[in-house]
Amino acid sequence: MRRGLSWLLLITLFSANAHSTSYIPPAQTLEAAKLQFAINNDLFIANGVYDDQANSQDFVGDEAFQSFQSEFLVSYGLTNELQMSFGLRGRYNSVTVENGSPDVSINEYGLESWYAHGLYSFWNWEHTYLAVEASYRSSLYTNPEFNGGAPNAFIVLGDAETEMYFGGIINYYEPLYKNSMSFKLGYRNPGDSLAGEMVYELEGALDFNKVALVANINGIMSMNDDPIDVRTPIDNSPSELYNSSNRKWLRMGGGMNLALTSNWRLDLRAHQTLQGQSTDNASIYAMNLVYRQTETKVEQKINAEFKEYSVEGELTKVSPTQLFAIANVGTMEGVHKGMQFDIYQKTDSRTDRLVARGAAYEVKSRMTIIKIIKVFIDDFKLGSGLIVRGGLSEH
Repeated sequence: MRRGLSWLLLITLFSANAHSTSYIPPAQTLEAAKLQFAINNDLFIANGVYDDQANSQDFVGDEAFQSFQSEFLVSYGLTNELQMSFGLRGRYNSVTVENGSPDVSINEYGLESWYAHGLYSFWNWEHTYLAVEASYRSSLYTNPEFNGGAPNAFIVLGDAETEMYFGGIINYYEPLYKNSMSFKLGYRNPGDSLAGEMVYELEGALDFNKVALVANINGIMSMNDDPIDVRTPIDNSPSELYNSSNRKWLRMGGGMNLALTSNWRLDLRAHQTLQGQSTDNASIYAMNLVYRQTETKVEQKINAEFKEYSVEGELTKVSPTQLFAIANVGTMEGVHKGMQFDIYQKTDSRTDRLVARGAAYEVKSRMTIIKIIKVFIDDFKLGSGLIVRGGLSEH
């Protein structure tokens, strides 16, 4: 009970007066000309293997396999709908094999691959988004020929293949409560020496602005077209993660995202393999640090200007089309037809966030209809309570 109350208190503290977004739905692209930088780290700890008949087997004695990898990823919004990403990944593998007494520990590390990814979000309706994605990953190493480990045992860094992927995403995002549900499905060619596979992922998220809780199920289904009839070992590792035959797995897990600032967030995940074939029974832990640009230099300049407004009020209503809004100020406050208005979102920082700009379309004594000219934040929904400021003089 106390633990549950502690979690509730943590979420409440992070959610209060929040203005940051901790979760980005999978089908949402960066806005045009904006950047994202990410350092993605994961630790893979194998407890045993699933053989090529899907039977679970524990490691023998002190046998062990662990893999840590880190990837630096840069993403850029080419348009509001198209995002490109490029990455570089390093990997460290560690194995303990039984070899009498003492056991033998073997390590292998280095740059593992470079990566390119494209995401195109092409359709949305009633908070439902559709997107397609494609990726290409190429290894930066080659594996030596294995002759049984003599005179020295060794392990490989991976499969040393070129991987290609194409898939689709359907994503429902409810903006009021910021709940998200997404499903991914795609085909991956993991290389010339491995069987093709279908990749799937189901993810749900509850976003509390500064904290998001995430649950995830993911896996692969083999196309059962392994080009190699009989596989022989490629190193001394007890792991089945590499050199697999028609591999399959199902993993389940979850975690949380923490919005550190309006631009920085920390993603934490843990997954467990539930079943598999020709792969490892493993626990996977991930920690990703992400910087996502929310303002271009032009927008930063606009927000940095020293401005004085003669009129200030609030939006009381917004049209369903988001093209018009009603503010609670009018001629009594000095508003006239055509007056420019800046629309701000209140934040818990010293500077309110500029979200849109409009002009007085129709003015009455205590009410003004504002025609929205520009929304600065992609997919931002205007609503009642936003601050409107007009009658600008700049110094």
